[in-house]
Amino acid sequence: MEKRDKPHRKPSLSLNGNHLEWGLAALSTIIVIAMIAFLGHQAMTQDKAHSDPVAVVTGIFATAQGYRVEFDARNAGKTTAAAVTFRANLLRDGNVIETADITFDYLPGHSHRAGTVIFRAKPRESTLVIRAVSYRLP
Repeated sequence: MEKRDKPHRKPSLSLNGNHLEWGLAALSTIIVIAMIAFLGHQAMTQDKAHSDPVAVVTGIFATAQGYRVEFDARNAGKTTAAAVTFRANLLRDGNVIETADITFDYLPGHSHRAGTVIFRAKPRESTLVIRAVSYRLP
């Protein structure tokens, strides 16, 4: 008896294979393209972003040492600020009667940290001004 050779099939890229594999491959490709686009957008717009540190007083309390002023240090900007120094001034009749400084090591964009400064004079009888005076980019 003559032995017949089976015809050889050429490999092809058809969807006759496992549909789950093709679906996951397509989904993975879409995710990778989206990540590349997102990172490219971030890299192109990063230079236009700035840090914007601001302070919001959350409470004033009497202590044995004087008066504790608690506040939130917020970065309303997109970029991180490092070594952010806030200066709190108590003003009376336009004159600075007391000053306190506090430095935050790290203030990421769109975040906040709690801080406290202590005064001897009563803040409620004066004008309290807390503002960022310096920071650097990490």
